Amino acid sequence: MVEHSFSNEFRIVTSLDGPYAISDAVSEVLKTTKNSVLISMPWLGKGFVNDMRRCIPSGATINLVTREQEKIDNSFHAINSLYDVAETKGWKVSTKCNYSLHLKLLIVDGVTCIIGSWNATDSGTYYNLEAIEIWHYAPVVESYKAIFNDVWGRFENVKFEQIRLFHGYKQMDNRSFLKGIAEKVLSCFDENGNAPILKWKLCKEIQKMGYSEGDVISVLRGLVNDGVLYEPDDDSYRRIAD
Repeated sequence: MVEHSFSNEFRIVTSLDGPYAISDAVSEVLKTTKNSVLISMPWLGKGFVNDMRRCIPSGATINLVTREQEKIDNSFHAINSLYDVAETKGWKVSTKCNYSLHLKLLIVDGVTCIIGSWNATDSGTYYNLEAIEIWHYAPVVESYKAIFNDVWGRFENVKFEQIRLFHGYKQMDNRSFLKGIAEKVLSCFDENGNAPILKWKLCKEIQKMGYSEGDVISVLRGLVNDGVLYEPDDDSYRRIAD
């Protein structure tokens, strides 16, 4: 593996350095874990979860923020397997899903961070042309940790546990999930003084909080049918335009 080192506090690793350069570098960092790992990753694969299983000790705390899982895909299965592994490893895992997340960041124990183009998928780890920076320089790591904490706490995120239940991994009445969307919809009107809001703008606003477009539209349709929200018909729009 060819490493581009500028000091013992910073180095760059690219997939051009070898077929396993990214994988080896990430595993090397994960193996230093003593207490906690912070992960911001739009997409994940089971290979990365397996690396975590091999490298992160029992009892560690793992906070993951990722994109909202709108369907059961590779990322969904990877995160679901993370929870299965956590049960055997005794990890304390918390996962939040955000609709607009694109930040790729991994921080170990607040002393080492990985930042770059890499997604923790098989494609990102083994096949794509990727570059990552590995930092041990405290001021830089602290800055990225502050960014992660801002993403974790500032935006309204959906917990993966809710999505996991919603997709049927456990029995549940999904009314509580849809009720959460309805409460967000109504709060948008409260904040806007109950003034009219275009449906597409309202949908985009709620999606920013981590909910899927399909779920938002379903709730809006239900609120209109129940008479909670008013949606002008085509004739009403024409009269307004005239």
